[in-house]
Amino acid sequence: MNSQTMMAATARTELTNPHPSGKVLDPLYARILVLQADGQTLVFVTIDVTAVGGRAISDGILPDGGEGLVPALREYLMRQWNIPAEGVVVNASHTHPAGQLLCDDAEQLRRITAACSEALSRLVPARIGFGKAELPPVAINRNLKLKTGKDCAIRHTNPTPADCRVEAVRPIDNEIGLIRVDRADGTPLALVYNFGCHPLFGDCYGSLTANFPGEISATLEQLLGNGATAFFLQGCAGDVIDRGFKDFLHPRDVKTPAKLIALQIVPAASAIQTTPEAAVRCAVATLRLPRRTDVDEKTAALRRRQQELLEQLHYCPLNFKNFLLLLLHYRLEPDYPLTDAFQYLQADADGYTGWRDMDHLNRMNIEKYLSNIAAMEELAQIQDDLATLEKHQRLNAASGETTIATEIQVIRINNAAIVTSAAELLTQIGQDIKKMSPFSPTLTVGYTNGYLHYGPPAELYDGGGYEVTECLLGPEWQRLFESGVAQLLKQVCGKDGEHVSV
Repeated sequence: MNSQTMMAATARTELTNPHPSGKVLDPLYARILVLQADGQTLVFVTIDVTAVGGRAISDGILPDGGEGLVPALREYLMRQWNIPAEGVVVNASHTHPAGQLLCDDAEQLRRITAACSEALSRLVPARIGFGKAELPPVAINRNLKLKTGKDCAIRHTNPTPADCRVEAVRPIDNEIGLIRVDRADGTPLALVYNFGCHPLFGDCYGSLTANFPGEISATLEQLLGNGATAFFLQGCAGDVIDRGFKDFLHPRDVKTPAKLIALQIVPAASAIQTTPEAAVRCAVATLRLPRRTDVDEKTAALRRRQQELLEQLHYCPLNFKNFLLLLLHYRLEPDYPLTDAFQYLQADADGYTGWRDMDHLNRMNIEKYLSNIAAMEELAQIQDDLATLEKHQRLNAASGETTIATEIQVIRINNAAIVTSAAELLTQIGQDIKKMSPFSPTLTVGYTNGYLHYGPPAELYDGGGYEVTECLLGPEWQRLFESGVAQLLKQVCGKDGEHVSV
């Protein structure tokens, strides 16, 4: 495998919806990075949007980045620049503001193709290197493992489970994969960073924002100087959120965690050794992944649980005012909640049991009310889960197919690799890919070249977590997906697992 001199260029274009329904906190961009070496041209397009190609499969919930964007962009790059589809990567940052984020489809394509052409027309000699940074303590796996063995996701649409129900948190991947691209004189041209975390809310109003990836990139560009561009490749973010996601006591803050992340990236990127030579291999495959067939079974189980919870709600004499007053009394002074201690002690001496009898009754009523609250919270989640399952059952049935076609892609540059998927991959899937990959670093990239909803590990399907519920795929998908990735990794290794050192 012969390495050749690297050429590179960057460009960007703003895509913010010109008629937003709310306030715009910061512009939304498409950033373009072009790398050329070893007879290959790679075009990376990163977009500040929830998904590309997700309009139909989300039932219209994700209106931006229509299904035609990636095919049309690839057709343009092939026709005008002779760049095959296997070298084109279109990644969504998965930022989550409400409403339409971007300008209309035609304008998106026009601006992105123009920016790609701009970058391709001004390639300069470059150097490239790879490294890793450590994610600071700003993220958490949102799937809580409950003592029942089930999973419950930390979400805004449902209450977080009571502390007494939680057994453990699931792991996250703290690795940030880095690609550093310099000009020939050593000044920074581009810095690519990759990790997984949901950019869910920028403020309390759902304002349009690139969220913390936008803030990280802006901070990195300021620190790097020299007109460098920072690129966020969204990773395996399906089950990862920021730790302040359910903090109701403080204003939303994306700038602080973003700057903490940027300050971790900069020294790690500075330590990367770059080389003017690069060896590139690309491989792409289309998989047919099985659609799920267990929706009726899951729905029936939820309805049974729903009925059990409804049946336990009867007989509770307290309303909320009664409950709150009693709870304060019994939490403030558990031994003598209703009056002063001497009244209890004198009643005990007199053989009068009225105070103790009332305490017994009140404690039973408090526990019953607390039990009803827990039931109410679980019922709210069941309602959400039933609606989600029914929606996905409808989408799967409307397709008329038992499988879903999806693209996977592996790009090798020197001894690093980028593995892409259209799915919202969960942490474990990304870690599995890194373990099987012979390359370091291996950047695992979701939300790319399309959208497929969640990709949870097969072992979580019985846990009933949100990502399993909000999933079109049957559990067999993981084996087929990881097998496909393994084959592509082997393919880009070349003959006899050939590696290159430059």
